[in-house]
Amino acid sequence: MPKLGEYEWLLDTAFFLYPTVDDAKRGTKAGGTGFLIAIPSERWPDDYHHVYGVTNWHVVESDSRVIRINRKSAAPAAFERTPSDWHFVPGPHGYDVAVTPLALSPDEHRVAALGPTFFLTDDDVVKHEINAGEDVFMLGRFVDYDGIEVNEPSLRFGNISIMRAPIEQPNGCQRTSFVLDMHSRTGYSGSPVFVYRTTGSIFAKPNTIMGGGHLLKLLGVHWGQFPERWEFADARDSSSITKGKYVTGFSGMTCVCPAVAIREVLELPELRRMRSQIESQRLAQLGVHLGSSPAVSR
Repeated sequence: MPKLGEYEWLLDTAFFLYPTVDDAKRGTKAGGTGFLIAIPSERWPDDYHHVYGVTNWHVVESDSRVIRINRKSAAPAAFERTPSDWHFVPGPHGYDVAVTPLALSPDEHRVAALGPTFFLTDDDVVKHEINAGEDVFMLGRFVDYDGIEVNEPSLRFGNISIMRAPIEQPNGCQRTSFVLDMHSRTGYSGSPVFVYRTTGSIFAKPNTIMGGGHLLKLLGVHWGQFPERWEFADARDSSSITKGKYVTGFSGMTCVCPAVAIREVLELPELRRMRSQIESQRLAQLGVHLGSSPAVSR
């Protein structure tokens, strides 16, 4: 496996979610994962960014809404969120993705954020001929050891198995997901998933030697595992199956909402209106102080 190297800052994009502030302080083994993105201001794209936390809709709906973010010289900060603080595309066409605006300080919080140029687009898929077999990894919360008092994200690696599969998500959406041959479990919901290539990682074309640089893009948001239904076997007769009785298990195949799903939420009218209001307020303060970006955008 390649080392993160110059991309070690990606570890600071992840945060963990808990049911309550007390759960966040204790590091209770419940909740999920999220990550930070930063959208450039329309008026001052080089000086100011709107920062959001991203996770799954189903994580928020399960009451895990408290965000725990590492700080540089103190215990992690806990941000309480109400259901109305989270935004998502409603109805059967909305992916299992929710976002919330966040006010963070790079002087206080140990954070980094993904800029929109990191998002994998349809043009990227065509340009780089991205397909099944590509290498992927995710940053997420391994609840058996997630740092307890501080966020300690773990990495899991795998490959794209299916590029587009219409699998029903927890919110009822049946739009296409990426399916990955990558292990997961409770706690990783909402993790950022990246597709990458290192030098020479592509199967060589006939009579050619592949070389060049590398590729790293946000593939999307982990929403769960491809479900399997297993029939109960009668322990007294291994050849007999108890008909009609099933247990749902994990297939080992991880499902991911594409990065474009985040974009769709960010373009909701209420979020566009909020960004416009914030920029209007800052415009009124130009005579005093413009300020600086509230988070690192890569």
